[in-house]
Amino acid sequence: MKFVKDTSKVRSFSAGGVKETGAYTCTITKAYINQSKSSASESLHLDVVTNKGQYAQIDMWYLSREGVVDEKSVAMSQINDLQVLLEIEELESKKGKVKIWDWDLKEEVEHVKMIFPELLNREIGCLFEWADKIKQVNIGGKWQDDPLGTIVKKLEFRMFYDSETMASAGEFLSDAEPESVERYLNILLENKHIIKQATNQPNAPVKDAVQMDDDDLDDIPF
Repeated sequence: MKFVKDTSKVRSFSAGGVKETGAYTCTITKAYINQSKSSASESLHLDVVTNKGQYAQIDMWYLSREGVVDEKSVAMSQINDLQVLLEIEELESKKGKVKIWDWDLKEEVEHVKMIFPELLNREIGCLFEWADKIKQVNIGGKWQDDPLGTIVKKLEFRMFYDSETMASAGEFLSDAEPESVERYLNILLENKHIIKQATNQPNAPVKDAVQMDDDDLDDIPF
């Protein structure tokens, strides 16, 4: 298989970040190995831009904080789904240069990373949730929930799907009728409605009523 660069697919970030729960057609603009600053964790990191010019980042933490791969983890399942949907048998990284935003310098700085050229400029469907989360704070060198229970809005990546047919990886393989993405999206939107109502009531919970699986949340290096 030969991939030819198509610069027409690269979209700008003029529309700002994704800030609504929804299913988005995205183009992958960056793909590299991201290392945690506080542990041995590593993720497959993606920068994506939607067809409306909004940007988002995805980190699939395939290595635990101890540096161990869990083949049954959510991240490994997501990476496998990505390969299925893009029909990539083996996804290999190689050393290359990538520009990464530096929060101290307030500009993109070029770094040498292990990158994934096969993923660049590929189109993929991404389901995101704009969710209320407990703020993460660094205590004693470890990222954990804020003891004060401070709530922040955070964009959470949930699943990949085929951007043309809306089929999940399983539906894509079996040529089944696409329905998983719409069903999952409806659950996320319904949950958002329930939580919004609950926060207007006395003694409202500080966490979402429906808990998602985020085993590696503490390893996020920021």
